[in-house]
Amino acid sequence: DILLLQQHAAAGREIAFIKHFDPSIPEIMADEEMLTRLFLNLICNAIDAMGEDGRLTVSSRVLSDYRMAQNERRSRMVAIEVGDDGPGIPQQDLENIWTPFFSTKSGGTGLGLTICHKIVQEHRGMIKVESNPGHGTKFTILLPLVQ
Repeated sequence: DILLLQQHAAAGREIAFIKHFDPSIPEIMADEEMLTRLFLNLICNAIDAMGEDGRLTVSSRVLSDYRMAQNERRSRMVAIEVGDDGPGIPQQDLENIWTPFFSTKSGGTGLGLTICHKIVQEHRGMIKVESNPGHGTKFTILLPLVQ
């Protein structure tokens, strides 16, 4: 639903939306409204970063034997990745992206990624970012599946 809305919002731009969803993922116990906000923020940021053209990829898969911390027991997680081929995030900015009010966008509030981080934490998950300046950015969200 979110991708469909964003495809309409990006009309007139040459942005390709690529989806790879694992059909075996069971429903997760989560606040649907909060997850909608999480993915809307990430997808909007990706579209903004790409400008007039680019490729947005959203994928999901089950990780059947994942350990969040070294001493934690292994559990099943769902991994959702949101990636773009925009300009990427400069290395010096990566350490600040979760900081409230940090923004490199003109007119940005600096709250979008802070909110994303908080939503993932409230769902006992993890969010990671990989960015390669000049080649794009990928956010990976890990959320626990019901055992």
